[in-house]
Amino acid sequence: MSKKGENIYLRKDGRWEGRYIKGRKPDGRPCFVSIYGHCYADVKKRLILIKSRMYREELEWTLCRHESLGGWTEQWLETNIRPYVKPGTYAGYRRNIDNHIYPALGDLPLSRITTDRIQQAVNQWAGEMAPATVGGIYRLLKSIFTAACAQGLILRNPCHNIRLPKMVCRSPRVLTRKEQEKLEEKQKRRKKFFAPVLCPGRLSNFIFGRYCRSAGKNPF
Repeated sequence: MSKKGENIYLRKDGRWEGRYIKGRKPDGRPCFVSIYGHCYADVKKRLILIKSRMYREELEWTLCRHESLGGWTEQWLETNIRPYVKPGTYAGYRRNIDNHIYPALGDLPLSRITTDRIQQAVNQWAGEMAPATVGGIYRLLKSIFTAACAQGLILRNPCHNIRLPKMVCRSPRVLTRKEQEKLEEKQKRRKKFFAPVLCPGRLSNFIFGRYCRSAGKNPF
């Protein structure tokens, strides 16, 4: 049977009705919402879950209603990152945050950034940048939210179940026998020949790449 204060009642049609307050009307009166079920236990369980979710959302909004992602990120950079990384690493973080994270999410309150909103940002980045770059920006964003969770600013990290663009694995280019012979001949004419060029596989490919970069042109 229903207990006092539960707002669960047995209707004339045999169903159980549970009511909860979703908000307030302009005149201050409560706005009730009803849910229905065929047994008391089912309605009670659903009411508990709904009220629990509403409490978490209200708590997040109370904790972080004035804190935007941009405001927290600046604090995180100066407190958690800048004193402990090299200037070049910090500059890379700063560049990705200013150029990509802030335009997409910077003005939003931390507590209002959802997994779906992050997925939209990732999809936008995927249309503009390489998968490896998108992955780096996403990992940086995830670190920012992880630190916010540790500080109690949000109750959970929204960076979960995010689908990142697939990395394209490129096979290394290995010199053909004909290309090796041409390179060997050219090196002999320049009197700069060295034996490892003749080695097949990755070493030959590496030396060939170094040679092309130093020569500034295609030797073939």
